[in-house]
Amino acid sequence: MSAPPRCNWNNPVNMKRFVFGLLDIWPVASQVNAGPLMYYTTYKVFPKRPGAGWMLYLPRPITATELPEAAELVPVMREDEQRGTLIISVGERVFSVDEPEHIKIANSIEVRLADQDILPR
Repeated sequence: MSAPPRCNWNNPVNMKRFVFGLLDIWPVASQVNAGPLMYYTTYKVFPKRPGAGWMLYLPRPITATELPEAAELVPVMREDEQRGTLIISVGERVFSVDEPEHIKIANSIEVRLADQDILPR
């Protein structure tokens, strides 16, 4: 018996699939974060709120007008209704805390969401 194939987490498509898989398992999730632990422990803006990191799911529709800083806003659907949004801070690359621009983008997403009272407390 061979071992199952390993997933390449350094691939934005695989990470999106992973988050969508989590949402299939927990469809009533109030949030899902994906990104480096170091971002969430050291770099996020609000200590008692979720960090944007690489990807953040929130259970409400969010538009590009509300959040222009996001690289991508992916609607999360249940049947024919949007149940939430997957916010992607860095689209074509893997998010890294070694990249100051990545931290700046994620921080600006958090601030914008908090200013609009969208970021959970």
